Amino acid sequence: MLQWSCIRFCLLTSILSLGLLSINTSSVSAKATAVPQLEWIKEVDSGRWGDGFTPHYFKLDASGNLNILVKRVVNEKLIYEENISGETGDIRWSKPKFDYGLTRDGYMYSFKHTETDDYKKKSDDIITVSDLTTGKPKWSSIYPYFREGQSLNFTKNGALYAFTYQKNKYVTLYYYDEKGKRSKKFILPYMQHYTVEGNFILGQPDNKSSYIHVFDLSTGKKLTVLTNETTLPFGNSVTDDGTLITRKFINNRELELRAYSPAGALKWKYDFSFKKGPPEIFVIHDRVLYLEQTAGNILLLNSDGKLITGVNEAPFYMQGDPNSPLKVAVDLQSFMYIQYTEQGIELVIRDSNNLRELYRVSQNDLNDVRFNRDELFINGQNELFFLPPDGQTIRKYRLAP
Repeated sequence: MLQWSCIRFCLLTSILSLGLLSINTSSVSAKATAVPQLEWIKEVDSGRWGDGFTPHYFKLDASGNLNILVKRVVNEKLIYEENISGETGDIRWSKPKFDYGLTRDGYMYSFKHTETDDYKKKSDDIITVSDLTTGKPKWSSIYPYFREGQSLNFTKNGALYAFTYQKNKYVTLYYYDEKGKRSKKFILPYMQHYTVEGNFILGQPDNKSSYIHVFDLSTGKKLTVLTNETTLPFGNSVTDDGTLITRKFINNRELELRAYSPAGALKWKYDFSFKKGPPEIFVIHDRVLYLEQTAGNILLLNSDGKLITGVNEAPFYMQGDPNSPLKVAVDLQSFMYIQYTEQGIELVIRDSNNLRELYRVSQNDLNDVRFNRDELFINGQNELFFLPPDGQTIRKYRLAP
């Protein structure tokens, strides 16, 4: 069954490469009929948003509120962290510069570090988890200090896992629940890097190692070891049903896409070939979005490895993170990319559930924004945001057919 599935997929990929199943290619650019309706413009009152290095973040909180997180730089000594409402453009909170991190489900965490000149006497830090929209703390707890190192991974509702590295011999995993109560989970073998993805713990022995060890988050039991040259997709790596998606590059010319069950067993794999530019892969709920840049194929698979559909397009790179021709919506409902056509630059937005084209917007229909210059974000399927490189304004458009 797996062999036939692979043959069928490769055949469909070949057909797409020939353009026989292509739809909405640049040759039908006359479909660029979506009407952008400006909802609001937010201008910085002093300074600029962005420092040239720090990316902007668009995050949904647990209630679905859209937060635009920017760094407002007035001068070298006067810098603010600000949260702008994606719905209205109003500033939700503005605070003097501080170090913070973001969870995937819309919380913010920060540390209060111990002030001491004696490295050996350094004591525990305090970690605080806050509501992203209001900026108000949700809980604070002691974060144990270990000279050998620490790392964090957040799960849902502000809960987190903390790895502490001890004497290059073993790693202890702690769990903080939604109220900040800490408990010890179990001991793991020493590795330089650990991270949590879904119900998996992924460990990498050292910076030079190309092997990833996979553990069960519930028990700490080792499930499998991923082979050399294996990497993970950008953002999510685990589908809603617990399937772990990985990719292995072979001589920078072929890609082996592998999927593992929650028990660590290999569910399926596909081999792709490409001549230049690594393929892009995004995990979107229970599906895998795949872009083969050379042939211009955009494919959609389910978590069982079955091809749902595909289109043949020629996307170009967009500004901002990730460094990919495709940019997925904040809520994962859609994705977008730009194309160069005879009529000019066009922005294409597709449904991430079935690749159906939702909107095709011409650069000529917008003033003071540039698809290939500004940083673009999309939320839902029709809320479009532009952040120009000068950092002076943020614009929100709502697209209408």
